[in-house]
Amino acid sequence: MFFEKLFLKRETKGVSLIELIIALAILGILAIWMLSAFRPKQQVGKANDGKRKTDLQRIQTVLEDYYNDHNCYPTDLYPTDTCNESFSPYLARVPCDPEGNFYEYVAPAGCPQYYRIYTKLGNIYDPDIEKVGCEEGCGPARAYNYGVGSSNVGLEVGEVPTSTPIPNLLQLLLPPRLLLFRPEFIMDVEAEFVFPYLVRFANQVIFLQIAIVPVAIL
Repeated sequence: MFFEKLFLKRETKGVSLIELIIALAILGILAIWMLSAFRPKQQVGKANDGKRKTDLQRIQTVLEDYYNDHNCYPTDLYPTDTCNESFSPYLARVPCDPEGNFYEYVAPAGCPQYYRIYTKLGNIYDPDIEKVGCEEGCGPARAYNYGVGSSNVGLEVGEVPTSTPIPNLLQLLLPPRLLLFRPEFIMDVEAEFVFPYLVRFANQVIFLQIAIVPVAIL
């Protein structure tokens, strides 16, 4: 009944503006879904971030074992400034991140009673970044966005903005479930410049559908 009213209302006329908007919305949605599905770089980035998190959790467990034996944490994870150094008998090799960078290990001199380890996730919209409090950067020079530490100390995080971001028109008018495309889908550098415009366009078309279609049916 809905589609009969919508598409058969003007049998003798051409394509209406409403029908054109609906067609564009469907095409836009399909295009964004296809771009999201067929992006191998996104999958590689997700795998790399997963390895970074796994490496830090693994190192964290090893450091607690080291502390139980020495009543101190180590002062350095990469004393010879090379990746995959031996940390026997606790760990055969201390890993570097998938791009060959050291994980940033911070501990005081002497007999450290705490430590922090930092890395930088490729997906800046990863929800774990907010969970650890690194939305504004953390660690030395606020250069990282993810990390772990000993249980007796937190991460050194950046300043959290005191002002509340102003929501856009769609956030005010539409419920969250209707905002189908969000920046969390952005993974690689190229997408950071392309996808926001596609996301904005798709949401605006959806808004136009919801606002105009009921009026056209009346």
